[in-house]
Amino acid sequence: MLIRIARNGALLVAVSAILSPVGLAQQVELRNWPTPLYWSPEEGPAGMKTDRGAAISGQLPLVAVTPCRVMDTRPEYAGLGFSGAFGAPAIAGGQKRDVPVPLGNCGIPGGVRAYSLNITVVPHGPLQYLTAWPAGAAQPNVSTLNSFEGKIVANAAIVPTGSGGAISIFVTNTTDVIVDINGYYVDLSGNGIVGPTGPAGPVGPQGTTGATGPAGPTGAASTVPGPTGPTGPAGATGTAGPAGPTGATGPAGVAGATGPTGPTGAAGVVGPTGPTGATGPAGVTGATGPTGPTGPTGPTGPTGPGITTFGYVYQLATIASATVVGGADVPFSNNGPLSSVFHTAGTTTVTVPSSGAYEVLYGVSITAGIGSAIAVAVNGVVNPSTNRSTLVAVGENSGRTMLTLAAGDVITLRNNSAVPFTMDLAPGVGGQLTVKLLN
Repeated sequence: MLIRIARNGALLVAVSAILSPVGLAQQVELRNWPTPLYWSPEEGPAGMKTDRGAAISGQLPLVAVTPCRVMDTRPEYAGLGFSGAFGAPAIAGGQKRDVPVPLGNCGIPGGVRAYSLNITVVPHGPLQYLTAWPAGAAQPNVSTLNSFEGKIVANAAIVPTGSGGAISIFVTNTTDVIVDINGYYVDLSGNGIVGPTGPAGPVGPQGTTGATGPAGPTGAASTVPGPTGPTGPAGATGTAGPAGPTGATGPAGVAGATGPTGPTGAAGVVGPTGPTGATGPAGVTGATGPTGPTGPTGPTGPTGPGITTFGYVYQLATIASATVVGGADVPFSNNGPLSSVFHTAGTTTVTVPSSGAYEVLYGVSITAGIGSAIAVAVNGVVNPSTNRSTLVAVGENSGRTMLTLAAGDVITLRNNSAVPFTMDLAPGVGGQLTVKLLN
């Protein structure tokens, strides 16, 4: 491993292929990334500073470590030691996971102030954003990374530690998450945490020794020493010698052998196809019999009932009701045609009368709120198949879905994000919801 300092003060560690000896979780090839040699909470993203930051005076130094994989939720990596909070399953959309870094397989000590991390997402679809912050603190209104197109994205971040040294990770949409670490930040005179030390250079010449102070008086008892006399002034510090050469990188550990593949069962033997028999001669066609009389036409059956259970509601927004904050439901000020479906004008809830398959059409017309999302919630729980992200600041965001509902179920149209959006004001229709029972 080669360590050098870049002109911008960042620590650069060049790694070709690293296999850390700490745990099975490190049988993964990692590359390093730049990180600052010093850090203070004021330099982090807004909202990440915690009450512990008040005890920090000046910048905190970096203790560099060999890049190590802390977390990998992809199921195919469970065999490398990633489990519990550090492994599968993927983090579901709208959910948070606390990651207790000191309890992982990277040997990171407790009592540190912040981590130098590289966070990667492998989304299952479009990902609005991921954010990381100290566990136990309020979630910040910023993102660590985004992947609107659902591609694999990585970003380096310095994340302060929270309760028990843990960090919290929140994602707006379901994604696998990978977290690597290459160092941590400690107090200058804190818990005695010392990072790995390189080989020492030659010792500089010794400074002049200061005069010895007078000895303190001897205590009364022979087993109890008297107080120590004052220390004489320290001698001048000698000039440090040049740094010694960097030691050679140790050999990589031997990879474990791949387990044998189980045998494939033998296919059964296909029997031979028998010969096709000869076609017999065609018989003589008999004479056509007379056509029988036509029977009477039966009565016409009753006409089916068609769609009898349906409802349409919509919002003519005012300035007071146009903005819907993150996590809130859209109110509907007016009712269109309603047949068996129940809604009180001015409320957010629509109740269906019977069980069956329902077609649901929904949408909002907004003038602000890029990055927000809408989704249909059933009895207060968002159906994940209905989430629609808003990718423009002004325009429409709509969706259509099929849901199996039970009699008495309540559905709402929810702002399924942390970003508020503002609907068109009346006479424009700011939001609408249509429900139809199909069977």
